Amino acid sequence: MKTPFVLFGQQSSTQKLQNDDQVVIASSGVNATAAKHMVCQAISPRSPLACARTYFLSGGHTPLPVTGATVQAPRPPKTDQELLSRLYVVVIDAVLMAIQAYVESNSFTEAYTVAMDTLKTECKEKLLPASLYSSRDVVEFTMECLDHHGNSIPIDTAQSTSFIKSIGLRVKNIGSLEHSGSNLGSVVFAESFLDSRLIVANPDERKSFDTQHLIITSRIPRYITWAGDIQKEAQSEVVQAFTKGSLPFGKVLVDGETALILGSSKLSAVHEGTMYICERGIIFNQARHGVVVFPKSHFEDLQFYDGESSGSTGILVVTYRRSLCHYLPTECHNAEDMVMFAFSPRTKIRKAFYSDVLSPWQNSSEAPPLKLVDKVPDYYAATYNELQLKYDTDYKLKAASKPLHTAMAHLPELERFVDHFSASSVCQSPIPYTDLPAVLRQSVSHEAAPETNGESSQSNTEVVITIVTGVPGSHKDNLCKILTNMAKEQSRWVTLKPPLDSTEGFTAESVQSSLTKVIAATKKKGIRAAIGGRKKMRVLVVVPGYADTVQVVHAITSHPDPDVAKQIRIGAVTACVDPRNTFMVNRMTQPRLLDQCMQGWVNNVLFTSSASGPDRDLQVTQELIRRVNPQVAFILANNGEITRSGDIEMILSETAFMTPDLVRARHLITPGWWLGAMSSLSMYPSLHEVCIKFYQPLEKNKLMAKLRNLKTSLCARPMKGNIYCIRGRTKFTDSDQLMEVQYVTLSQHLNLTAALESPSARPPAPTSPKHPQPPGSAATNGSSVMNGPNGDNNGVGYCFVFTGCELKETDLKEWLRACAKQKPVKKELRTKATMSKQELQKLQTKHHLEPLPQGWFYNGHQYVSLGGDRSNQHPEMDKFISDYLETVNAAVKLYNNKVDNEEFVDLFQNVH
Repeated sequence: MKTPFVLFGQQSSTQKLQNDDQVVIASSGVNATAAKHMVCQAISPRSPLACARTYFLSGGHTPLPVTGATVQAPRPPKTDQELLSRLYVVVIDAVLMAIQAYVESNSFTEAYTVAMDTLKTECKEKLLPASLYSSRDVVEFTMECLDHHGNSIPIDTAQSTSFIKSIGLRVKNIGSLEHSGSNLGSVVFAESFLDSRLIVANPDERKSFDTQHLIITSRIPRYITWAGDIQKEAQSEVVQAFTKGSLPFGKVLVDGETALILGSSKLSAVHEGTMYICERGIIFNQARHGVVVFPKSHFEDLQFYDGESSGSTGILVVTYRRSLCHYLPTECHNAEDMVMFAFSPRTKIRKAFYSDVLSPWQNSSEAPPLKLVDKVPDYYAATYNELQLKYDTDYKLKAASKPLHTAMAHLPELERFVDHFSASSVCQSPIPYTDLPAVLRQSVSHEAAPETNGESSQSNTEVVITIVTGVPGSHKDNLCKILTNMAKEQSRWVTLKPPLDSTEGFTAESVQSSLTKVIAATKKKGIRAAIGGRKKMRVLVVVPGYADTVQVVHAITSHPDPDVAKQIRIGAVTACVDPRNTFMVNRMTQPRLLDQCMQGWVNNVLFTSSASGPDRDLQVTQELIRRVNPQVAFILANNGEITRSGDIEMILSETAFMTPDLVRARHLITPGWWLGAMSSLSMYPSLHEVCIKFYQPLEKNKLMAKLRNLKTSLCARPMKGNIYCIRGRTKFTDSDQLMEVQYVTLSQHLNLTAALESPSARPPAPTSPKHPQPPGSAATNGSSVMNGPNGDNNGVGYCFVFTGCELKETDLKEWLRACAKQKPVKKELRTKATMSKQELQKLQTKHHLEPLPQGWFYNGHQYVSLGGDRSNQHPEMDKFISDYLETVNAAVKLYNNKVDNEEFVDLFQNVH
């Protein structure tokens, strides 16, 4: 396990201190002299973060003398301080190059090789001794991957991708130049970083990698010197030599104001000091590295950037000649030979620069003149953004900043890396080269988007596809009718949707075949209308049932014919949602309803009920969908009847589906979708459709009663037999008009509309036979809906499609039979035993005054015979009953004969 440490001078070779060791800086160097450097390792107590640095206890540079500079030829280091400083810069470069090599190759071996090669090459360039890199015993390269608990993970495995890596380089047993045979100790540098890797699919089907990395510990200064060997009085004397007396740099324009300085953005961070500006030079005094002198005679370029407002940081960028490097501290050395001075907003030096420096330097006859630029030099662009962001966070935003904003102020690369890392951590599938800028939230160059440049040339041939989704009963069909009717003047519409009696669901082959025919027809029409004035072809795809939107989009974008694929594009996707048809039980939504509203896959959600005023169902549904898709647009239109032009424009947009935010969301939420690598999620509860065909008209009253009873018959558990939607075509017994019927059980919405009769099919001409189109294919003359009634001998058929859970065809047929005319049942002949008491009493009342037979008389209460018998009924009641039964049974026999002679046609019997 790593441990934090601080080691001075020769002790840095031990890499270990005992708890009872007493460290004396003044005697830790060679021959008990003062230590010239220190190595330290910092460890985070709550994470595997760690870094190592080498810092120096001496300024290490000589300021430019008042008498002027002399040209210094490249030479080997003469002092131990110079040796350690040069070597440490080489070690930093080697580690940073090794990080870049590992990120690009994902190989420890490659990183080690690059580190060693860099160390060797730069040591030779800086004329350092070969003993520093020629032996493996001197150089120690380490690299490891740690999980969140600090446990080591094999570095070259895929498992290590998302974890922190630690990389370090140590050069030990460094021989002294000033004391032959003595050991100066070690130089150590280490960083912790995260890497991110995305697989990119190029147009030539070759796969490459897009990589980024974030050095988390980069904000800990890499190079620091403490000019402890230089007395403050000596520093003051150097400053006074240029600002007092003879004034070798001319008049002092700014006399000792606080400013910021940065030379090498790789080695050092911006640090504060005292700045003196003269007519012919700059003097900067800083406690760590002492006095630095910049004579204007050594300037090659002088630029000033004052930002976009008074609240922006101003910077002065000096490009100096390479000969001045000998008199500058190592922190000011960089490949661009530049140094930046920053003036924070509302500071004295910023005001003084405008009032006392800007005009004299601009009007000076000495080269180079001061130039006002409108752009920060590229080398310091990231540093400037960091300074401005830090100022905004610390001063402008007095309220507590979010932790991420605070971190971004110190790590300007964090935002860019987070975008890349958020994609690579979930997307292990290749990303198309054209979609990569959107996934990484980068601006798209004109070269990467040729369709933008050629929009005018392609607009006449490109077909825009509008997709409408929704669960059964969401009024999406009504929306499609309204869209095509409202946009007929501008476009020629082709509507792709399955036939009314289809229960097969979505098939990619059917849509692709239809699009092929649409494109072929478009080309033929284009030849005749090349002069102009031709309506633009638009395709409206109505997604059937509970189909997955991802599969529909993939079927369109991955058309097998490359020529067709180039001429079609998806404009916008709209999901229809009926708040009253959303929740099946409590808060359990309809299957796939939330998937159809998923982020990245839909532009608009159209609520097709409860739109006229405040409604609890609408509010709950909107809140739920907003959690699923925070950026989707909401549109209100009862029954899909849109009226506002703005809503129509959103639904018929030609570009909304390809906005960068949606492209990014699609790849992050559904990785590999464009390759067809997605698997459709299981649907719960499992709903399916059953089509029942019949041939006789229904009785309207009976059907309405059966429909009204559907909601009360729904079962929460189990859902077996539940019917949630019915659609179909039928005639009623009281009319010859063919009607389209749709009923939604949960919302109890009934829609009855007159259906268009299918025209009689004409036989094809012998010379140009036309083959029948398969289901789902597209006609191309005007607005056409690929949907028709079932064919039979009359050209008109009836069908009902039931959508529900575990439906049985036999039960559905009985349900339909109850809505039709019932078969008459023969009546049974009546007997005295089947007569009711009411019938007997009625006969008695009717015949109680009939003449009595001989020997009977009526005393006003009862019938009495001469023999003494008494009765409450007429003595000839049996005769009356017999006559009554004879009359009734004659009518029954007549009715039964009529039933026997009448032919009854069952609902599912085709008599033609």
